[in-house]
This record gives sequence, C-alpha cells and structure tokens, in this order.
Amino acid sequence: MITNETHQPKIVSKATFRTEFIAGLSTFLTLSYIFLLNPILLSKTGINISAAFFATVISAALSTLLMGFWARLPFAVAPAPSITTFFVSYVCIKLGLSWQAALSAVVLSGLLSIVMTYLSVRGKLIESISPGLRSGVLFALSGFLIANGLTQAKLFAYSEGFLDFSKFSFSIPNTIVLLVGLLTTLLFRIKRIRFSGAPIIGIVVASIVASYFGIKANSKAEFSSDMFSSIGNLDFSTLLDERFLLSMLVFFIIDFFGGVGKYIGLFAAMDNKARELEEKNIGRALYVDGIGNIIGGILGASSLAVFVSSAVGILAGGRTGMTAIVTAGFMLLSLAIIPLVGAIPVEVTSGILVYVGCLLIPYDALFDKVHRNFTRFDLAVSVAAAIISFTTYGIDKAILLVFLVYTGQIVLKGARREDLTLIVTTLLLLAAVVAQSLL
Repeated sequence: MITNETHQPKIVSKATFRTEFIAGLSTFLTLSYIFLLNPILLSKTGINISAAFFATVISAALSTLLMGFWARLPFAVAPAPSITTFFVSYVCIKLGLSWQAALSAVVLSGLLSIVMTYLSVRGKLIESISPGLRSGVLFALSGFLIANGLTQAKLFAYSEGFLDFSKFSFSIPNTIVLLVGLLTTLLFRIKRIRFSGAPIIGIVVASIVASYFGIKANSKAEFSSDMFSSIGNLDFSTLLDERFLLSMLVFFIIDFFGGVGKYIGLFAAMDNKARELEEKNIGRALYVDGIGNIIGGILGASSLAVFVSSAVGILAGGRTGMTAIVTAGFMLLSLAIIPLVGAIPVEVTSGILVYVGCLLIPYDALFDKVHRNFTRFDLAVSVAAAIISFTTYGIDKAILLVFLVYTGQIVLKGARREDLTLIVTTLLLLAAVVAQSLL
C-alpha cells in the first residue's frame, strides 16, 4: 500500500544524495554508448548526423527527467539500439519508407501505447503475459541485431528476403574491427573489471583500429543549425500504406510487450522499495514509455525505451527519481562530444550490435530451474524466432510466429476476456505482414 507520505517531496540528505549521484553516474555510463551509436545508425536513413545526435540526447534527457520528477523512479529512458536498428535497416532501408514517415509511425505507436496504458491493458499484461511470449520477442530482437551487426561489418548480405551465402564476404579489416569492438566490450564487463561504460570503450578502441585500416566515416557532426533539421519533420501521407501500418504495429509491439520484462526485472532489483512504489509509479513509468516515443519521433531520435541497464544504478543504491535526474544531467553534458560522433565510421558499431544482441537473450528464463516457467517448447519457439529473424532479416515474421503460437494456445484452451488484446494484436500483425509481403 502506498502512503501519501511516499509521494510527498522529500529533502534528500547528503548521504542519500551522494548515493543517488553515484547511481545516476553508473547508469549513465552503461548507456552512454547510445549517444555515439544511435546517430551513426540514423544517419544511414538520410537524417543529418548532427540532428540525429541532438535529437538522441535531448529526447533521452527529457524522458529520463520525466521518469525522475513524475514517476519518481531510478530508471533511464533512451533510444534502444534494437529498435533503432529496426527503424533504420528494416523500415527505411528494406521497406523503403522515408525517415520522416518512419518517425511518424513512431509517434503513433507512442500514442497507441499511452491509450493502452490508460485503459489499464498494459499494466494487467505485466502480470499475465507468459514467459514464452516475452522470451520469443526478445530472441527475435536478438537474432535481428546480430544479423545487423554482421551486415554492418559487410560480412553478410541478403537478397530477396533471405540470407545469401553466395554473397558472403570475408573482409579481414572489417572482421577485425567487429571482433575488437565485441571483445573489448566483453573484457571490460568481466567480473574483475566490471566497468559500466564497457560499450563506449569498445567503440573507441574499434574506432582506433578502423582508422589504422583506413576505414573512415562518411558524415560529419558539428554544432550548427543542422542540429534542428529533424525536429517536427514528420510525414503522415503514407498513413494507410501497408508498410507504414506494419512498422507502427511492430514499433508498438516491441515497446508494449518488450518493455514488460524490463520493468519486471527492474522492480525486482529494487527489492522492498519496489513494493512501496509499484502500485502507482509503475503506471506513470508506462506512460513515460509512450510519451518518450512521441518525443523521440518528433525530435528525430526514433523510438525510446526504458534501459534495463538502469539495474546497474539500482545496484549502486539508486532508489528514487533523483538517480534518473542525475542521469539526465549527464546526458545533457554529453552534447559537448558532438564533433566526436561524426568521426566514427558505421563499421565500428558492428561489434556493439552483436554484443547488445547477445545481451538481449533472457538467460534468467533459460536457466530457471526453480519455477520452471520456461519450458522446452518455449525454448524451441524462441530459437525458431531468432533463426527466422537472422536468416530472413525480417523481425516482423519472427514476432508474428511467436504471437501466432501463443495466441493459438490461448484460443485452443479457451480465450478469456483479458486475452482479447493479445488476439486482436496478433490478427493485426498477421494482416500487416501478409499485406506487406504482397507489395
């Protein structure tokens, strides 16, 4: 039960502020790489890299401040590499939507998420969604990210919707850059070192190696009026296009269902404090998710999500919104590194994408020997989703498989009223995928 006292502003003691400050800095370090990675990825769609960097920083800072001041939770919000990769590689490059239309789809997915939260649908799903469905979506994202990392390194290529082994190209420089980025990140994450900012170290070291091989960036980021060129640059003219509807729906599903596991894990990490806050504050956090997508879409940063790496700050002692506020402050300070962003070639991000793809795999579910909520059947579906996502570069097909399997189970067992949202979402996703395949 939440008392009124819990929600009144409190004077933070020096000791508490010190703890929350360190927690906020720790959280920032775990996600700071996104301010290098996200603009580089977005620039592939035609968005000016300076604008992409500005939008990434500002949208993340505003959303995280909202999480701190309003939801009063120690969670950070920023563009997730998994969703940005889908935005760039699938929506803009594969489907052919303009980045302006893709940003419009992000905005509408955020509005849809807010509506579903207002109707209490999403909150109920957090308690009722099956581990198999949640895991399947994460595996689909993982397969897609790993495939994108290898493609970014120009090792793999796809033709007519499938992995084309005849176009496999082993490039020694690109392979070395990928491995250096991946292995450096893993090295700084081992138990003895456990440096929160490991991904950004991986990017820096891989950039040095890329420079040695003569791999250079194609774009330049700088302080100029171009920083504001993506703000409000939306295009709803393709609103009824099958590609637009499919993109909006997948953005919504990744945020709506993919965020469920993150919130469960983050609240669990807060232990007893979670029981005091969960009743009211989780509802506000879910609203921040949707609002973050709208902010990200309007500014030009793609879709935003709560970062599961916020758990690092929680483990450092962060328990209140002060942690998120401190994190947002460091985000704003990162505006000073804008000249560095344009100096990093896109190949450098390949190892980090593979790292994040592996990180998304829900290992806790795979090795749950206590509750055994995750069965061999769930594992088979999840692995199949990852394989489909990897071999077809079609995350929509992988997610559709997961939804069809678990919705089919529900229908066969006898659907209840609370299952209607899942059934309708599955039907919409099926219709969108089929329509897009007929284009």
